[in-house]
Amino acid sequence: MRRHDAHDADLVIFTKKEGLLSKVAHDLKIRAGRFELEIEGEGAVRLTCPATALRVVNAMLDGREAPELLSAKDKVKIEDLIAKEVLSASRHPEIRFVSTRITPGPDGYRVEGDLSIAGTTRPISASVIRKKTCLDAEVTLRQTDFGIKPYTALLGALKVQDNLRVLISVPEPELS
Repeated sequence: MRRHDAHDADLVIFTKKEGLLSKVAHDLKIRAGRFELEIEGEGAVRLTCPATALRVVNAMLDGREAPELLSAKDKVKIEDLIAKEVLSASRHPEIRFVSTRITPGPDGYRVEGDLSIAGTTRPISASVIRKKTCLDAEVTLRQTDFGIKPYTALLGALKVQDNLRVLISVPEPELS
């Protein structure tokens, strides 16, 4: 069994803003500061992440990282809001994925499984693409599919879009 965590793998979430006042808000890049990913050969994948482990890396502006747009105080405030209000971490402390089927393909794998967020479990699937030294997966998640109301402020004039883009990258094992 191979084990990975935030020291050698990456779990990143991208949010996008919308609404009448979206010009004053920021798209965000968020990284899981703690998580565990277990891979058993080509047969099973399990991922667990504390709901309180999501950290704002920086704002995004036109698809590029813009760290100058958020202060450290802003980041902490957003992280607290995500844990408490969006994910209800006190009631649902863990985000969990368990694979139900893995199918090998020419460029990697197709992984299907059950994802649990904020007390709701839904089936998801993702293509895992083999790159030079890593395996990368990207999936789009709809917050409302998990019973999460996307964050809004100023009477709905500022909103986070329902769809989130999630990227996971793990080092590919060396062949012996």
